[in-house]
Amino acid sequence: MVLLHDLGEDLSQAARAAERVAEKLLVAILEARDLASASPPTTGSIGITLFRGREASVDAAMQQADIALQQAKAAGVNALRFFSSEMQAAVMARVHLEADLHQALRHEELALHYQVQVDEAARVTGGKPCCAGITHGAAWFRPACSFPWPRRAA
Repeated sequence: MVLLHDLGEDLSQAARAAERVAEKLLVAILEARDLASASPPTTGSIGITLFRGREASVDAAMQQADIALQQAKAAGVNALRFFSSEMQAAVMARVHLEADLHQALRHEELALHYQVQVDEAARVTGGKPCCAGITHGAAWFRPACSFPWPRRAA
């Protein structure tokens, strides 16, 4: 972990400064490998978050940097990503979905349905599987189907 301080009050200036440091770190990582070695090249991924003094806790800043790091890793080698609130929302949505799926499995609340696929002549050509369930009194489904599911309490 690298903590940079005093990058300025202007957020965009601080972001540019942090990005320059991150890019230099990625270059240093690439250059650090032993060129005579037969081992695969070393690569890096960097997650960046910006915060001001007491506006965020250390734990929150670390969590945000970790989320950005996971996004950088997903983007491929030698990538860097800044934390955004959209990343946090996506992570939390996934966490809630996984919790709902675990509960649905425990309570046998899952049902497999198929959405009929038809051609231009309205002939049935197949079906698209859709997993549906009722959890905590609310209906949900994944993957997203193109037709609405009825909402009902469990």
